[in-house]
Order: sequence, then structure tokens, then C-alpha cells
Amino acid sequence: MGKNIQNIYVSGDENRLKQVLINLLINGIEAVLEGGHIQIDIEQNENEWVEISISDDGYGIPPHVKSKIFNPFFSTKAGKKNAGLGLSICQHIIESHHGIITCLSDGGTTMGIRLPISGN
Repeated sequence: MGKNIQNIYVSGDENRLKQVLINLLINGIEAVLEGGHIQIDIEQNENEWVEISISDDGYGIPPHVKSKIFNPFFSTKAGKKNAGLGLSICQHIIESHHGIITCLSDGGTTMGIRLPISGN
């Protein structure tokens, strides 16, 4: 069982932030093979930032693709009804909340979100 985590508050549009988390989780689900794993970690950096990491043990993102994943209309999901806007919109939402979104991919992928903690 995990350790108890105190409540951490961020200011922002709840529905838009949910959209980001759902999109990142769906991407992770689509990337893992049968029996794969997705892990969500939440860390608080002092009283300034909350960092949310969504990691999968899927096939990863090749380096030549990784530099394009936040570009509008870029997609690696050929044949699916997908406009390639998901990660671009996620980046816009996170940046509009004064945060950053990152991607690490080396034998799986970790999408990181860093948001400022509100003075609640």
C-alpha cells in the first residue's frame, strides 16, 4: 500500500486538466502491449510545484518522432480517426496553467506534467 499523500491544490480549469490526464492515459493504454503496465506518480516539490508522471512500458517513441509529438496535426496513429491534436492541445492547456509538459522515452514512455501549487 502506498503512503498517505496530503491534498495538493492547483488553480485552473478542472475539465481542461482532466482532459489532459485522460488523453495521456489513453495514449499510454494504446502504447502498451497485452500485460503491459501504466504507472502514475505524483510528487510535490516543496510548496511550489506538483509533478504528475504517467509512465508506460510500451514500445516507446523513436527519437526522430519525439521532437514532433507536440506539433499540431502530427500523429503516429495511422488508420485511426485521429487529427493529431491531442498532445498539442495538452501542451497548450498545461502552458495556459503556467505549467510544463515533458516527454521521456527510452524503453517505454513517461509524460510529465508540472503545475504550480495554488496558495490554498
